[in-house]
Amino acid sequence: MRRDERGAVVPMVAIMLSVLMISAAFAVDLGKQRVVRQDMQALADVVALDMVRHIRGRTVTAIQADPEWQEAIDDSVERNGGTLGDAPDVDVVLGVVDPDTRVFTPVTGATEPNGVQVTAGSEVDFAFVPGSGGASRAAVAATEPVACFRMGSYALGLSSGNSALLNALVGDALGLGVLSYDGLADAEISLLGLATELGAGTVDELLALPSLTLGQLFLASAEVLSREGGSTADVDLLNAIALSVPALPAVAVADLLSIAPGTDAALDVRLNVLDLVATSAFLSNGSGFLTIPGLQVGLGLSGTSLTSNLQIIQEPQFGCGPVDEAEAGTSQIALDLGGTLVGLPSILGTTVSAGMTLDLDVARADGVLKDVSCGTLDPGSPDTMRVDVTDGIVTLTLTVTVTVRLLGIPIAAGPIVVRTTPPAAPGSATMTFPTEASYSTKHTTGSGNIGLTGAAVDTTGFTALGLPLGMTLNGLLSPILSLIVNPLIAALDSVVLTPLLDLLGIQISGADVWGVPRPDCDASALRG
Repeated sequence: MRRDERGAVVPMVAIMLSVLMISAAFAVDLGKQRVVRQDMQALADVVALDMVRHIRGRTVTAIQADPEWQEAIDDSVERNGGTLGDAPDVDVVLGVVDPDTRVFTPVTGATEPNGVQVTAGSEVDFAFVPGSGGASRAAVAATEPVACFRMGSYALGLSSGNSALLNALVGDALGLGVLSYDGLADAEISLLGLATELGAGTVDELLALPSLTLGQLFLASAEVLSREGGSTADVDLLNAIALSVPALPAVAVADLLSIAPGTDAALDVRLNVLDLVATSAFLSNGSGFLTIPGLQVGLGLSGTSLTSNLQIIQEPQFGCGPVDEAEAGTSQIALDLGGTLVGLPSILGTTVSAGMTLDLDVARADGVLKDVSCGTLDPGSPDTMRVDVTDGIVTLTLTVTVTVRLLGIPIAAGPIVVRTTPPAAPGSATMTFPTEASYSTKHTTGSGNIGLTGAAVDTTGFTALGLPLGMTLNGLLSPILSLIVNPLIAALDSVVLTPLLDLLGIQISGADVWGVPRPDCDASALRG
C-alpha cells in the first residue's frame, strides 16, 4: 500500500525560511554597522585634513586657547555630516608625526605640533536584532610644506648679456630673426592663471593636457599676462611671437614644468615669461635640442683640421612639490670633435700621424628640495629653503689614433683612449628670504670649474708590429702621452671648454638656484 507523502516538504521550507530570515536580518544589521564604519573613516579623514591647516606653526597651548579652533572643528564636522547613525563623536588630538615612520605622538604645552589625530565614532540601531552597534575610526594628517624653486634660469643670463649665443639660438629656433624679447625677463604670470586658460583646474589635469603648439602656449600666456596686469608692450610681444613661430613640434606641459602630481599648492607659483619662452623653444626644436654645426675650434696645434658639432639641451627648470619630491634640472651640453692632427712633433727619430675624436657630455645638475619653512617676511621671520644639488659632471672621452713610422714603415699603431670624470660632490643652496624682493637673488652651488684632471688612459688597443703593446714599449708610449695627448687635454680645457661654457652662460660643477615666492607650509596630507 502506498503511503500518502503530500505536505512532507512544508516543515523543511518552514525551517529554511526561518534560517534565511535570521541570516538576512544579520546581514542588514551588520551592513548598517559597516556603512557607519566607512562613514566614520571618511569623516575622520576630512576633519584631519581640515584641522591640520589651522596649526600654522603655533604651540599646542596657543592653538587650544584660540576660540576659532573648536569652532573650526564643529564647522568641519557639520559640513561633512549626513553620516548614518547617531550624531558622530569627534575627538581631535594635536601631536607630532615622524616624517620617516609616520608614527603619531601626542604633545602638549609649548610644543609645536605638525599633525593631528582625529577619532570619529557613532552608533546605529539595528533593524532586526535588539540593541545597537558602534564603529570608531581614526585618521592622522600632517602638514606637508610645499615650495617651488628654479635652476639655471634664462631670465638673468639673457637679460645681462651673459648668454648672447643662447639668445641668438632661441631667436633662431622661434624664427624671430633679430627680434629681441629680452624685455620679457621681468614679466611673470601665475601657473594657476595659465592652467585656467588652458582648461585645467588641478595640477594633475594640467600635467595630463595633450601637447600644445608653441602658438597656443604663447597666446595663452599673453592672455594671462594681460589679465594679471602685465605691460601692454610685453603682451604685444608675446602675441607677435605666437603668430611668428614656425611649425615646430608641440610640447607637453609635463615636459615643460617639473611639478609633483597632486601638488595643487604649486598653482600659486609665478612663472617667468622669458624662461617659459626659451625652455619651450628648446623642447620643441626638432629632436629636443639645438645643434651648432661647424663650430670653429683652435687647439693651438698648427694645421689641425677638426669638424665639430655642439648640442645644447634645455631641460625643464621649475621644481614644485613637497620636500624630497620637488625636483628640477639645468642644461646639458654634448660636444663632438673629430679630425686629423698634423704638424705633430717627432718622437725619438720617428714620425707620428694622429687623428682624434672627442665626446664631451656635460650632464645635468639635479636639485631636490630638502627643507622649507614659512615665515611672515617680517624682520626675524624669513622664509627659508634648502635645495641639495648634484653638481653637473663633465664626462670626457678622448680617442687619439696614433701611427708611428720609422723610415716610413709603421712600427706601432692604435688608439689611445683617455677618459675623465671629475668628482662632483653634492652641494646645498641654503636660501633665506627676509623680503619678497630677496627671491630674485640667485644662490650658486658647486666649485664652478671644469677640472679635467685625473684622466685614466687605456692603451689596450695599441699594437707594435701587429702585437699587443707590452712593457718594452712603455718608453715610446710615455712621450706620446706627454707630447700629444696631455697638451690636447690642456688645450681643450683652456681653449675650447672654458670659453665656450662662458659664452653659453653655463657654470660646470654647480648650478644657480632661485626660490619662487612663496612656500606654503599649511599644505596637508594624510599620514595614517
